[in-house]
Amino acid sequence: MSEAYLIAATQGNVSSFSSLSHAGQVEPILQTLFEKSGVPPRRIREIHWHGGDEEFWLSSLGQTLGFAPDLARFQWPTVPLLAHSALQNIARSIEDGEADLVLLAQETAGQAVVLLLASPGAVGVYNLSPKARIGQKLALSSAPNGLLKAACVALNKVDRESAEQDAEPPGAVNMQWLASAKRLDAPSAEEIFPGARWVKPGEETPPGDLFLLRALVTRLEEEKAQRGLLLSEGPQKSGLVTLVERI
Repeated sequence: MSEAYLIAATQGNVSSFSSLSHAGQVEPILQTLFEKSGVPPRRIREIHWHGGDEEFWLSSLGQTLGFAPDLARFQWPTVPLLAHSALQNIARSIEDGEADLVLLAQETAGQAVVLLLASPGAVGVYNLSPKARIGQKLALSSAPNGLLKAACVALNKVDRESAEQDAEPPGAVNMQWLASAKRLDAPSAEEIFPGARWVKPGEETPPGDLFLLRALVTRLEEEKAQRGLLLSEGPQKSGLVTLVERI
């Protein structure tokens, strides 16, 4: 199995009160992403956009940016856990060799964030500089308010299994940053992941999983930290957890 990398992430404003069309507001955000990453827009195979209006504005993208005519465009509704689930599924597709370059985006509270995910092959071909690796992708059931503990147990299990093949597996408890739309297990977080700090929604980070992922990677870069978790708690005592490792 291969690996999936986060290459770049950009964020910008989108407003229903703007004189520009929705596509016209999104294009500068995408253009900045391509300039930062160095990826030719025509090489993108898929766009997955979460949130925004119901118009088929995605179909108008490409005339000025240079997307390929056969680009697959998907617009998804704002549903709990859906953006995080898409992140995990796209990363798995890249790891399995089924995708190379994919855009994953989310829109809420008048802002949009766009992430570029890539395979090792794409990194080599286009001389890209990954910011982070998308590591373990977990779907967990837990006791009420127990997602952090369930994540720690699951990561430790993965590390024990990898230790049979690797003399120096990563330590699951060595987690510097935690990102979640709401602060999970606040009283016991220090015991579960000692020293970890929180990335929380705020003025610059709307409460969306992809916004939180961008902020999490930024914190890892600024602090030169290695590992962080993106956590999303859903109904029925279920949640998604993704390990993010700075490169």
